[in-house]
Amino acid sequence: MSICVNAVLFTIKDKNPKENKYIPIFYMWLGQLIKEGGLTENDMIYLYVDTETLHYMDADGVFSLLQTKLPFEMKLFVYPPPLTLFDGTMMRFEYHEYTQDIWMYCDIDILVLKSLHVLTEHLTPNTIAIHPEGLLKAEDGTANCDYGAAFSKEDLDHLSPTAMGLSNGKFMIRGNEIHQTLIHIIRTIHRLENAPFFMFDQCYFNKAIYLMMDQRLCLANVTIFQSPTLSTNGHGFTDQTVLLDAMGIPGDGDFHLNKIIKFYTMINTGVIYNLSNT
Repeated sequence: MSICVNAVLFTIKDKNPKENKYIPIFYMWLGQLIKEGGLTENDMIYLYVDTETLHYMDADGVFSLLQTKLPFEMKLFVYPPPLTLFDGTMMRFEYHEYTQDIWMYCDIDILVLKSLHVLTEHLTPNTIAIHPEGLLKAEDGTANCDYGAAFSKEDLDHLSPTAMGLSNGKFMIRGNEIHQTLIHIIRTIHRLENAPFFMFDQCYFNKAIYLMMDQRLCLANVTIFQSPTLSTNGHGFTDQTVLLDAMGIPGDGDFHLNKIIKFYTMINTGVIYNLSNT
């Protein structure tokens, strides 16, 4: 099945892209995707990027060189520089037509180590592949701010204490209609007056997925983004790992660049260890 991979890269308004540590992170991400992602001319990359970041990358030469190595087509969706991190992360939640079988979002702090087509083999129609990584509720029944802050108290009261929080750093959708529905719900429940959450748009993503499952609008697959195909910060890393997720503090470029450089160095020397606390 063909894949349309989506990624976001931006520099906050009035910040200098030269100081944006996510640009070299993106170069490493794209380099790994080109080298190991198994993508072909049938696949596609959608990059959501702002004008200033793109202008900087066009001038530094690295991006142009990487583009000459693409075995797939890349399409850019260019926006004004976002005012906040939240505005930047929300750029991906606009629907753009695509002809591929699978739509996939992937944070650029996730290094691709093997063909992404390994992940699509068991994704059935009208299904969203998601990664449970925490609890939706805290021990006292209130919202876990990383995942559940967009839920009302009544919403949470109806959910099990073991209801899982979902990562929006990587997910796949098979079905254009449910993709459009997901984006519509996220845009509908988001209000400008809402205080941005610590994990930015992740809480809206969680609420939208739970609403869709409750209304039987989609199926959910929670096995694709699991060990052995996924390693989080080096946990469970094996020769079958497809995605090495260097998740950490949202929006902290120094933190992520330091971790990605370590991972990038080690995977290219055949050595890996747990970097979850670095």
